[in-house]
Amino acid sequence: MEEKPLAILRSARREGDTRRMVRQLFRGVEVEVADLLGYRIAPYSYSAVYPSADQFMALVERMLRHRKIVFATPVYWYVMSDSMKIFFDRLADLVTIQKSLGR
Repeated sequence: MEEKPLAILRSARREGDTRRMVRQLFRGVEVEVADLLGYRIAPYSYSAVYPSADQFMALVERMLRHRKIVFATPVYWYVMSDSMKIFFDRLADLVTIQKSLGR
């Protein structure tokens, strides 16, 4: 298991304030960054049918290799970014169809 933290971030700008904040937070510490702009994650589906290009499980497998995970996103009108919300909605898959990974 990786000792370095994983920062999952989502912002409209790849090099915007959110990434700057992550760099500041982990100044002097090696951190792995997963930018949701680089992932194709489909919205949650009650039927659990997702496109073959969906990369949610690839990101989950990446998460499972880390002991510490930080989520970073701007807050717009009291709500997280759309991609981060979709990602969090999909975490429900880990307690319904992928229970072994969710545990």
